[in-house]
Amino acid sequence: PLPPIEEQRRIVGRIGTLNGKCDGARQLRLASTHEAATISDSHLSALFIEGHQRGWKQHVLGNFVTEARYGTSQKTNDDVSGTPVLRMGNIQDGELLTGDLKCLHLSDAEKTALLLRPGDIVVNRTNSAELVGKCAVFQLGGDFAYASYLIRLRIDTERAIPELLAAYINSSAGRAYMFAERKQMTGQANVNAQKLKMLPIRLPGLDEQVELLKGIERVRSLAKQIRAQQHLVGLELGAILPSILNQAFS
Repeated sequence: PLPPIEEQRRIVGRIGTLNGKCDGARQLRLASTHEAATISDSHLSALFIEGHQRGWKQHVLGNFVTEARYGTSQKTNDDVSGTPVLRMGNIQDGELLTGDLKCLHLSDAEKTALLLRPGDIVVNRTNSAELVGKCAVFQLGGDFAYASYLIRLRIDTERAIPELLAAYINSSAGRAYMFAERKQMTGQANVNAQKLKMLPIRLPGLDEQVELLKGIERVRSLAKQIRAQQHLVGLELGAILPSILNQAFS
């Protein structure tokens, strides 16, 4: 069903105007999502700049590491009766995700060497140049091992909070160090345990680290809320044009 040509032109013009407004809203949504992604890093950078001005002691990451160990290179499988093995794809945005897990049957000796403990930092040692060095703190329930593309850092929790160290490794300062120290291979980059332990970092005492982490978690929570809201906005914007067309023809 079509109206006269002049009415068609009026409808098309109106649809174009509304679609232009939707495009503007999409651009604002993308900008907001991008800014939300940088909130945590900007906050963390400001904290460490302030700490430098307040005289926090200069360290290297290795000062707080009691053990750095590479993961298993054994071929994993889909037998879920074995021990799940975390791989580089399980580290996403500073968290460990348990989707798409593979497993291994490990001996008691292998379990002693490879099982993760709460507070261990798992670092991706091989990836693209932009992603090499990404990490997360292990806090999952149950037994998990880890693959050879990962390095496990066991932290002296009497001196440093693993979550704070991991946040710094994942920050723009940590990323810049990994990028500079990476060894480029065909299609991928690599950082070894020795280079990782030489990452410069300034830290206050343990009590102040606790307060720092609380502030970081609050900002992270805010950023997650913004991203979740913008995701819903994206779904709503995607539904607007079909709704407009439906109204035009009905």
